[in-house]
Amino acid sequence: MPVRRHYLPGTACWLAYGAKDPVAAAAFYQDLFGWQLITEPGGFGHQATIGDHPAASFAPTPGQPAWLVCLAGDCAAPPPGWRKRFGPVPLADIGRLLIAADDYGASVGIFAGAQGDGIVVAHEPGASYGAWRLGPAATASVDSAVAGCGGVVTDRAETAGVVRLGLGSDEALWAVEDGGPPRWLPAFGAERLADALAQVSATGGTIIKRYDNAAEVSDPLGGHFVLVQADVSRPTQGPVQPPTVCVS
Repeated sequence: MPVRRHYLPGTACWLAYGAKDPVAAAAFYQDLFGWQLITEPGGFGHQATIGDHPAASFAPTPGQPAWLVCLAGDCAAPPPGWRKRFGPVPLADIGRLLIAADDYGASVGIFAGAQGDGIVVAHEPGASYGAWRLGPAATASVDSAVAGCGGVVTDRAETAGVVRLGLGSDEALWAVEDGGPPRWLPAFGAERLADALAQVSATGGTIIKRYDNAAEVSDPLGGHFVLVQADVSRPTQGPVQPPTVCVS
């Protein structure tokens, strides 16, 4: 099972869902991805797992249900031109979190871990495939996010309007200027994208827009995310990366 043990700056290191009833919200994803839901110590929130490894979290929050993408980086202050919305605050003994609005107002978290290691399942069906920034100035916002987290974009390529910004060691963020509102969305792998999209529609979700080997969708409560065709030929152990700052 591919896992992330270390995190390059700018990597989407954690994906968190907020809703008034997180257990009800999680049921859709449990059916879609086969996740197990474990109550966090203290009873605040839940962790979604694949096997023994965490994949995402669900917590009670006011307002509309939504995903929050958290990037690995120095959370002392938001990147230049961004606005602080919340924090930084300590999260138990695992690190500190800052929630910011990017230069177009899209919310994104920046997380600095307190430990040198962590294990989060990634790059397999049902697991994280990074994050997408969609809407106006998407590429520029990804560039400023990576720089503000202390990372470096090592390569970039565009296919059918989707820009992949590589961060090294096979990690990346994606940017799409689609005319919609500014938004940071998590991406999750699907073993067979067509089957996953059919299940989304059959269980009350909505397909928002199709891309090559990916699609933006929403769950029945209105939380948007991206489904991508997983590379099922990847090795069973993810690449070991230099130690950085984010731990789940």
